[in-house]
Amino acid sequence: MSARDPHHIDVAIGARIRLMRNQRGLSQIALGHKCGVTFQQIQKYESGANRVGCSRLVQIAKALGIPPAWFFEDYGPAGDSSSLLTEALNENQRLTATFKALGELLKGEAK
Repeated sequence: MSARDPHHIDVAIGARIRLMRNQRGLSQIALGHKCGVTFQQIQKYESGANRVGCSRLVQIAKALGIPPAWFFEDYGPAGDSSSLLTEALNENQRLTATFKALGELLKGEAK
C-alpha cells in the first residue's frame, strides 16, 4: 500500500456508509445535507479517499438512523475473525508507540 492509497479500513467504512445510504433511499446530496457536508465529501467518504472522523461518523449514523457501532460490526478480511474496531485500536496503539519513540528521539537530539 502506498501512502496515497486509501487504507482498507477507510474503504470498508465508506462501503458501509454507501450501503446504508442506499438502503435508506438517500442520495449523497441528502445525506450530506443532513450531516452538514457537501455531496462531494460524502463521495470521498464512501470511496475511502477521505477518512471519516469519529464525530462525523456519529453524525452520519444519526442521519441514517443506526448506531455508530454498526459500522464496525462483522468486519474482517477473509479468514480473519478480528473486528474492524480491534484493528483500528491496534493501529492506534502502533501509531502512539511510533510518536512516543519519535518524541524521545527528538528530545535526544535537542540535548
